[in-house]
Amino acid sequence: MLKSCLTSIWLVVVAITLIVLNQFVFNLPDEPKPQGEFFDAGGGVRMHYVERTGKEPAIVLVHGLPGTHHDFDRVVARLRGRHTIAIDRPGFGDSDGGTQSMFGQAESIHKLLVNRGVRRATLVGHSYGAPVVLALAHEHPADVAHIVTVGGSAGGSGPDAMDKFNAKMIDVTHLPVVEQLNELFISNLLLRGLAKAQVAAAFSPEDVAPGYEDRVLTYTLKDSDLQALSDNVKSGEKDHRRIDRALDEIRQPTIVLQGYGDQLVDPKYAKVIAREMPNAKLVMIQAGHMIPYTQPARVVKQIRAVEAR
Repeated sequence: MLKSCLTSIWLVVVAITLIVLNQFVFNLPDEPKPQGEFFDAGGGVRMHYVERTGKEPAIVLVHGLPGTHHDFDRVVARLRGRHTIAIDRPGFGDSDGGTQSMFGQAESIHKLLVNRGVRRATLVGHSYGAPVVLALAHEHPADVAHIVTVGGSAGGSGPDAMDKFNAKMIDVTHLPVVEQLNELFISNLLLRGLAKAQVAAAFSPEDVAPGYEDRVLTYTLKDSDLQALSDNVKSGEKDHRRIDRALDEIRQPTIVLQGYGDQLVDPKYAKVIAREMPNAKLVMIQAGHMIPYTQPARVVKQIRAVEAR
């Protein structure tokens, strides 16, 4: 009887400790106010974007999976005097109203560009953003002049077993009862642990950019972004196959920028993209996956190089 009572007390103490740690010690930072404007992309989706006016053609920057427009802050800072539009893909960052398929996102971005009077744009896509901009270029070739992919997940790349497992776990944590228990006891503890592991892998072998982990906690790990990540992964396999079949039809001058040390997207896929696209050039550098953060000047250099072709 005494042993059973002590066990119950111990369990209560553990539960209270977890609640305190989860809710008060490891709670996630508040999300800052949006910096840009919103565009009604249809279907209830509002797409957030940050635009800077300047010399044409416009440079349109599309982040990966997950991510936000902030992933290009260091690139945009080196493009002073140029017209730039950095986008939060539907479902991510400050965009709201749900997510869309890869080709649906490409259509929404095209609608935004038409709305902003952008013609013959230079598209820059990082990671999952690369097949999105390739889809846009394929579907609307007259409106795209040049392309730069950075660590692009195309050419046979796509959601792997771990991506699919993470998507399934995200869905499980949103089941009735499970969601409530998760939010009460372990959600913030779990998310902070996942953030550290994912950030390290994303930047390796380079150093993690200062402040990036806080940005992940602020934006990437909120419920709407996690659900968008899950949705993108689940639709990603079919979408990736579709864009891969179309690579030889995308004829805009393209630079495929890839890090030798990329641990998220195998460099072999960059070689496939460059080989399949008729006007693509492969540029390999000593870098990991997060080139817009770690080597933004190299991204700017390739933007200028492709625009000179």
